[in-house]
Amino acid sequence: MTGRHSEAIAMRQNAAALEPSNPHRYVQLGHVLMHANQLAAAEEMIRRAIDLMPKTPEFHLDLSHVLSRTGRVDEAIDATRVALKLEPKRWDFHAQLGDLLLRSGKLRGAERSLRNAVRGRPDNGHFRAQLSRVLMRLGRFEEARVLAEEALSLEPANTGLQAYLRGFDRPEQGIAADGHSAERQAAQC
Repeated sequence: MTGRHSEAIAMRQNAAALEPSNPHRYVQLGHVLMHANQLAAAEEMIRRAIDLMPKTPEFHLDLSHVLSRTGRVDEAIDATRVALKLEPKRWDFHAQLGDLLLRSGKLRGAERSLRNAVRGRPDNGHFRAQLSRVLMRLGRFEEARVLAEEALSLEPANTGLQAYLRGFDRPEQGIAADGHSAERQAAQC
């Protein structure tokens, strides 16, 4: 842990001690702890915030991020679903759920969540790129290519997407033009 992390943690701990009934102070401390890679402590602080204010969807998404970083993907999925129940039109929540479902190998669920994200935010190239990754894994190369092209039209400077699209030249091998897997390149988008 760097000295800057130590200072930031101490500052946030003091703020939480001064306002023990303010859940935002615990979430702020949780964020700093997460950046310092103190994930168990970060989880504890975010759970404390949720105990104080359980109907705040962002807190549940923060918990999802911590759980995901600790490798507890199924629990992260559950936390994201709670966030979505509280605020179903948060398209970034749908995208987060899609990413987690993809990581856990639940490709159909990932596709549904990411399609919701794309429907809700058609101007977001990143959501389209994520959905393209899922479709690629499902073997639906043409649909994946179309979404990747749409994503690139929204983010023309994205070199990861450019490389990913070049990978469609050899979909049967799943290898992109520079020799990396197309899926790996999509993950960089």
